Amino acid sequence: MGSIMPPTSRQIKTCIEIAESIAKIQGNIFIKELLRKRKQLDPTIIIGINKDEIIQNLIAAIREGKITRLDLDDWIKEVEGWGNQHVYLYEVTRELANNSIWSSTRRLMEKIKGTPLNRPWGKSVGLKFPEKLKLTRVYFADNKFECVWLQKVTNLKREASKDLRDKKIRGDLYDFRAYRHTPIRTVMRFEMDLRDKIAALFVQIPLKKEHIEAVELAEKTLNYLFNINQLKRINTSRAIKNLDKFDLDSAEIEKSLVKARNTKFESSGASVEFSANSRINAWKDVRAVREVRLALKDDNFSGENGKFIISLQDRKGMKRDTIMSISGITRRLYLHSQMTAEEVWEVLSLVKKHSF
Repeated sequence: MGSIMPPTSRQIKTCIEIAESIAKIQGNIFIKELLRKRKQLDPTIIIGINKDEIIQNLIAAIREGKITRLDLDDWIKEVEGWGNQHVYLYEVTRELANNSIWSSTRRLMEKIKGTPLNRPWGKSVGLKFPEKLKLTRVYFADNKFECVWLQKVTNLKREASKDLRDKKIRGDLYDFRAYRHTPIRTVMRFEMDLRDKIAALFVQIPLKKEHIEAVELAEKTLNYLFNINQLKRINTSRAIKNLDKFDLDSAEIEKSLVKARNTKFESSGASVEFSANSRINAWKDVRAVREVRLALKDDNFSGENGKFIISLQDRKGMKRDTIMSISGITRRLYLHSQMTAEEVWEVLSLVKKHSF
């Protein structure tokens, strides 16, 4: 039920700053999950219905000491910067997993001494809004290694109440539509699980020059610690084919874990594509098209790209579907909706499983 000692005014102020800077850009479902989780320990916590109500109840719980800084830090790690992002998925080689640097924290600290990884070691993400992409957290525990970079970006939110209409300028009338500038954080993170031999670089930055520079920065930073070539990019082309085949084989099952919405296959410069319009969930629901797909000899084609509907498992009462795109050419994934860390790894583990 929160802290044993009542929170100080400074602690309350800091927690409310977190709530206002992070919670306001999260979806309702994710803020409600935090309140619901704490409500299991303290029934007096109120959740609410609309977003303003939910945030007010979150702040009230903070003021009353029912939600602490530790609760918020754990929650931020779970929901900030997960989903709505590009993902580069890797298999961790045995050589990297068995590297002696992972044998103890002392060995790891010796390795990163004097590198950009040293200063943010063990630090919490905090409330930083750096103007340039900055490494703010490096951590290793329980065979899991993590790096987090943050950068301030400006989100424009429509504020119709601030519009100016019929503004006369040099004899002409103008209407001005108002947008409020809201600073938010874009998150790039690298996570590696040595036990399961899986790693991923998560990038929220759009596919422009800045995206390429961000990936290069991450690779350069990680290279201080280990040879980046010891991470092997997952074969997404094979994953597209295998996920599509998995859906094909389970098409008669009422609730398939994966449904292919669009898949494109290539062979010697020519391609064949299967797709569904907005009126249906998956093209395999159409028998005639399904029969054409069954006639395709998979070994003669490579997976060029695909868009899949993934049914997330009902582990936290949040059973829902999300959409994932996969590029076989760039070996990159894109997660189309905000998710939790657990949901993201559920999807990525599925992709890795079908990439061999």
